Amino acid sequence: MLFKKGTILFAYEIMRESGENVMYINYLGAPFVPNLADNPEVMSRTIDALIESSNVSRIVFVQQRNYNYDFSEVSLLLELAQLYNYLVKQERILSPERLVMQCQQCLSRRYDNMAYFSSIAEAGPFCSLF
Repeated sequence: MLFKKGTILFAYEIMRESGENVMYINYLGAPFVPNLADNPEVMSRTIDALIESSNVSRIVFVQQRNYNYDFSEVSLLLELAQLYNYLVKQERILSPERLVMQCQQCLSRRYDNMAYFSSIAEAGPFCSLF
């Protein structure tokens, strides 16, 4: 797949091919190779895209060459996206009400710890799966 000239970096399109929805993510012009295992930013952007469009069975990072992730890998990413969405959006684990509990002075430290934990959950231990 070729993106149209002027397509912004990290934009994505979903196309129906051979009975499956394929998400193409534009990495043309990126100064790095798009790799989920080695780059937390790539993992984060991919999870965000999957939260927006979860009906995907394959992901292709488009750069000088295409980097494909098949259904088994995408299904793991979708589970991670659903967990992240549940914890952050539905359970609101980073909301002040959840973090304060009994210690108002601890709010800043708890928020930093939970934000760090959620960034690790997005890009950390799951990267070894890819």
